[in-house]
Amino acid sequence: MAIFRPAGIARDWLQDGWAYVRTVARVLRPARFSVIVFALGSVALFVDQGQEVLLAIGDPAGGGFWSKVLFFVAVTIWALNCWYGARVMLHIDFTPRGKRSDPYAIDRNDKHIKRLLKHAPRIIGAGCYAAVAATLGLAQGDFTYLVFASLVLGVLFLLFAIFRRTVLGRWMKDTSGEVRQADALIGNFMDLPVATLAAVCITFALALITFLVSIFLPAWPMDLGIDPAVILLFAIATWVPAGSYLVYTARKNQLPVLTIVFAFAVLFSFWNDNHTIRTCGENAEECVEDGSVAASVKLRPPVAEAYKAWNSRLPEQAGNPAGTRPLVVIATAGGGSRAAYWTATVLGEIHKQRPNFADHVFAISGVSGGSLGAVVYRALLNPGTPDADIGAKAQTILGCKAPVLCTTSR
Repeated sequence: MAIFRPAGIARDWLQDGWAYVRTVARVLRPARFSVIVFALGSVALFVDQGQEVLLAIGDPAGGGFWSKVLFFVAVTIWALNCWYGARVMLHIDFTPRGKRSDPYAIDRNDKHIKRLLKHAPRIIGAGCYAAVAATLGLAQGDFTYLVFASLVLGVLFLLFAIFRRTVLGRWMKDTSGEVRQADALIGNFMDLPVATLAAVCITFALALITFLVSIFLPAWPMDLGIDPAVILLFAIATWVPAGSYLVYTARKNQLPVLTIVFAFAVLFSFWNDNHTIRTCGENAEECVEDGSVAASVKLRPPVAEAYKAWNSRLPEQAGNPAGTRPLVVIATAGGGSRAAYWTATVLGEIHKQRPNFADHVFAISGVSGGSLGAVVYRALLNPGTPDADIGAKAQTILGCKAPVLCTTSR
């Protein structure tokens, strides 16, 4: 029977591990919006577009000293909201109105749960700095001073979270004038300490201002020279108070508030379409846009007809007895302005070295930024643009705010 002992041990570990995961999920359930916002921010910085904006932050010409300071202010706001949002939500008594107990209650006397309640919010907050350090290092390909600064700020944040009662003791008092104990339960939001209530109100106000600016003045932050990374992190951070309050309302009233909000979002999506484009019917000779007749356009020909038209444009290539010529199909990937810049740059350089290159291009397939770069290259092929200048003109049109975006091969 000894031969089965390793399998039994592995099974026990898996069972214990799964039980712990379930415990963590149950404990963090009230703070799920902080966890979601932390995850969303981390993923947003990891994808190609996020890596691009982080490269701009690290470039000396990308906004200077104050741009970097503002970036870390946004990271700090993100971390503070995730940390204290989780902290507050984990210490609220969610017993539904008119009932004696919360159906999702946990045993707060259990030592493992006590440890989670104490340290989980701190880990979430510090995790924001760790995510920024990791994604900055990935984007810049090195352990730069910005990565070091992120790690140092993460350590300082942890120290503040641990010793904040010593630093802010007089602001941590409840309505009775006593400093609230770290593990004390709160009946509702109005029982929060003065400092916490002020922070929550300020965050709600910032969230409302951010929402209104995004609707009525969407380009205003960019006009002020604020980096996209700052806008992204600041916008994500302001979701925490609103989302946490929805969770609070749902738990207190035993109503599926988040489900209702999601249902309304799905419902509104049927008439909130801001991606309308001009469309043509299968046999239409005209396209209709907003009820008016637009200019007549030809339908896209089948591949065989397109090939015949392309192949008939040029005579047989000199020195090719078979009467054939190269056929080039270009595929270019997405990735924001970096993909657009590199697509147009590469095509422009090939065209500079081989002026008849465009004559051999049958089709270009692109996605997102790659499509933009391809369109710019195609537009510059019109008469009047010297072959040697196409690449340089494309770089001018798609020029990056930060030169590092245009010189790195990432």
